[in-house]
Amino acid sequence: MSIALKTDKLVEIEYSLSIKDEINYFEARFLKLDDGVVTCIVRDITKRKKKDIAIQQNQILLNSILDNLPFLVILKDVKDDFRYIYWNSECDKQSGFRVFR
Repeated sequence: MSIALKTDKLVEIEYSLSIKDEINYFEARFLKLDDGVVTCIVRDITKRKKKDIAIQQNQILLNSILDNLPFLVILKDVKDDFRYIYWNSECDKQSGFRVFR
């Protein structure tokens, strides 16, 4: 909040609280209205944050599976001039290059 008092810029923070043994996530936005006056809007982002965490955990699991396969796995984007999206660690070993890490 002190940053919002010093500037005229919107300040956003995310924080978590443990409520009844469950983690809840919130977003707060602070904006200076006048000298010494700041408005604050807080919203519950628990559902979105838990989905984001689940997606991140699934990405980690998928990358771990792909990186431990004993053969090459290369993904390219057909909509973006066939640019590389992913290649697994076996590609690193066989090519001698370390990419996308």
